[in-house]
Amino acid sequence: DRSISQIRESGNFKFDELIIRLSYKAKTFIHGLFSSIFPVSSPEMLDIAINKELELFIQFPWLLSFETKTSVLSHHFRKAKGPYYDEMCGFDPSLKLKYHIRRDFIVADSKRQLELHLKQYPDTKLSLIQYRIEFSQEEGNDAGGLRNEWLNLLCKELFDPKYGFFCSSENGISVQPNPKSRIISDYLSYYTFAGYMIGYAIANSLTIPVNFTRSFLKLLTNREITLSDLSDIDQQLMKSLDWMTKNSIEGAMDLEFSYELDYFGKRYLINLSDDEKTKIVTEQNKKEYVKQLVFHQLLKDIEGPINAFKEGFSRVVNTEYLKLFSATDMDKLIAGEPTINVEEMKQFAQYEGYDVSSPVITWFWEVVSTFDQEMLSSLWFFVTGMSRVGPGGFKKLPLKITNPGASDEDLPLSHTCFATIDLPEYSTKEILLNKLVLAISEGKEGFGMS
Repeated sequence: DRSISQIRESGNFKFDELIIRLSYKAKTFIHGLFSSIFPVSSPEMLDIAINKELELFIQFPWLLSFETKTSVLSHHFRKAKGPYYDEMCGFDPSLKLKYHIRRDFIVADSKRQLELHLKQYPDTKLSLIQYRIEFSQEEGNDAGGLRNEWLNLLCKELFDPKYGFFCSSENGISVQPNPKSRIISDYLSYYTFAGYMIGYAIANSLTIPVNFTRSFLKLLTNREITLSDLSDIDQQLMKSLDWMTKNSIEGAMDLEFSYELDYFGKRYLINLSDDEKTKIVTEQNKKEYVKQLVFHQLLKDIEGPINAFKEGFSRVVNTEYLKLFSATDMDKLIAGEPTINVEEMKQFAQYEGYDVSSPVITWFWEVVSTFDQEMLSSLWFFVTGMSRVGPGGFKKLPLKITNPGASDEDLPLSHTCFATIDLPEYSTKEILLNKLVLAISEGKEGFGMS
């Protein structure tokens, strides 16, 4: 019967740990409850339920599991296409876009051809466009695999910091718009194009090899940014500002409501207050100073690129639905699972001409289980044209292994449109290892007709 404060203060009871565990159990229970009432296999029921209480779920997105959210989003895109989408694409030229791509100019060719298509068909719903990809001087029949490879390679280049549109975060992994990109001609149109490509990937349950900063993902879904988000781009500054908010600065700091912006070696003083004359930071106004500095660092300096990106993105994705997703959810939705689980891959794998006890299949899983994450990513790219596993995991897109016959000479052959690998019936595990590694290393980019 002791009060909560007495339990906490006794030191014999890990109260905070209990709260975390109870919260986790409550969350798990609620996810299970929703799954039983509105199973993921019935996304229509989920869509109706969530639309009725959309504001509630937006306010408390943790009520829904990630699988439930992605199921509802997928249903939303299927509903937008309608039951006669494939027939429509057969006679409506605005919904079909055949890309002729030179690998060395993949961004320029892709952007130019999309803009020409939209100039010809300005009212086209971008989420409905069907792409057919042809790489210059390569044979290939695109049933989805070429499109996957094209999207991966395009985004790798478009979001690479060396091209100037995006810059790396302090951890060197995630990216966000580069405030210095304005020196590039017509730079905002590239952000609109980038936003569209991310939206297209989400609409088609495709993953791309890019991680955005947490603050950028929050801004994309119109969520409030906080001081902790600053750690993405300047960990030291975030720690200094955090110290300011928790300690008295009287006599300890001499700051003004401004900050210096370095623009290609030239330094500019940016005023953070509405007053013409820069004011001094005091104990009374320090929280406002921190708020304004975070706002400028994370939003104001890249406001143009962010708005352009959101313009392209929102032409494909209804951003109301994305309010269901946290920044972590958004990262998984865009980039897929950060690691590849071999056991899960094996669990959902399908076989044709083999069974789970076939010697070649046993050797295959023994070999693959020795791969590091980089090699596993290369394997998945070889098989699907995507380097990461998308929402729904291997349950949604299982690996299929077929038997093309016995041969110690032939390499494994992939059919990326169907996540299928033709694995010859090799005579030894060593031959399988050598042939598989060679195929992954040499054949993960480029298409030819076998």
